[in-house]
Amino acid sequence: MPVCAAASRNAPGRARKLALSKLAVWVARHGKDRDVDQDSARMIGLKTQADVPMRTVQFAAAESADGRERAVSLVYNSDGNTMKPVAFVLWRLDESASTPAGRSTKGRTFLLKLSGELACAVEITDEPRQVGGPIHSMVQVPFDSPETVAGFREELDFWLAESAKPKDVRVGR
Repeated sequence: MPVCAAASRNAPGRARKLALSKLAVWVARHGKDRDVDQDSARMIGLKTQADVPMRTVQFAAAESADGRERAVSLVYNSDGNTMKPVAFVLWRLDESASTPAGRSTKGRTFLLKLSGELACAVEITDEPRQVGGPIHSMVQVPFDSPETVAGFREELDFWLAESAKPKDVRVGR
């Protein structure tokens, strides 16, 4: 195989790696710090013995063309001295409705490696109830199902496009 053919075959991989690197830098630069508790972090597929620090860029429904609330997080692993990026989490709210008891929501969370490979997908539901507080459920879903793969690709494409916009374009909250 000619050398130039091998290089062109690998070009999409290099372009993807560069786009993911730009996304990581963009989230680190524009995101806000937050911690996810250990139980929730484990449910979305992170292996941890403590709360997990993240840097997150969040968009309100009005900031997304499809009207969905969404966020992207850069997940860090800390040894107590240094913080090292280890994964991305894409958060998407698919349904939201007001009820007499409060707000009802349903969405998906996608955990991906820094390489962009999908590692875990979780469906998250919050249902208000009249007495005792909301019902919060997190259920892992098959991450190789066509619906999950399509949703994951849509979210990743959204965030790669956002991070590639010129610097003067407004970033979500």
